[in-house]
Amino acid sequence: MSYTDQLFYTRPYPKRTQRAPNAPRWYVSISAMVMFLLSKVRDELAIRRAMAELRELDDRMLRDIGLSRCDIASVRRRET
Repeated sequence: MSYTDQLFYTRPYPKRTQRAPNAPRWYVSISAMVMFLLSKVRDELAIRRAMAELRELDDRMLRDIGLSRCDIASVRRRET
């Protein structure tokens, strides 16, 4: 074997650093954040839909279920 062949074949390859198999990756964190934000938006839309339905009821129907017009906004805060 020539000198250049020895240099080429005997040179150690750079050591690869391996991550732990369960190490979090940046895209997992971003996708989790996006899913969390989407769930919060979905919850907010459901609450707004429920409040709109309560606003459509007349005062007599609201009184039957134990609410008044000024209580509609506070119902949202009690449930969450």
